[in-house]
Amino acid sequence: MLNEEDLLKDIWRSTPTYAHLNIRKHDEQRIRVYIAETLQKAGVFLKLPQPAIATAQHICHRFYFRESIGARDYKLVLPACVLISIKLHEVPRVLREILSVFDQIWLIYEGYKRPVLPLLSFTRT
Repeated sequence: MLNEEDLLKDIWRSTPTYAHLNIRKHDEQRIRVYIAETLQKAGVFLKLPQPAIATAQHICHRFYFRESIGARDYKLVLPACVLISIKLHEVPRVLREILSVFDQIWLIYEGYKRPVLPLLSFTRT
């Protein structure tokens, strides 16, 4: 009979990232945490409700259990997950806002030295 630890080992060995990049389970988990934290930060900047942020994280993790993290660029996948989530939760946001927030997040992560533009300086009509 399989215990929980053996079952989790089988799940992590069967991920496409493990098969495609042959990285360790710990490294893949760190990448997934980074992705979840980035989605959380974007949700806070966009002033999304927590269920919408959690849905975006869930969609992203399910996607990366089907596709390798190395095969699909996360800089394209993360905004798409947020877009799907806000459509599911019927939270009105403009695509330009989502892309602007993620652009600012990538600039911050890359160590952009100049002051970052104020987020969400859009006028809503």
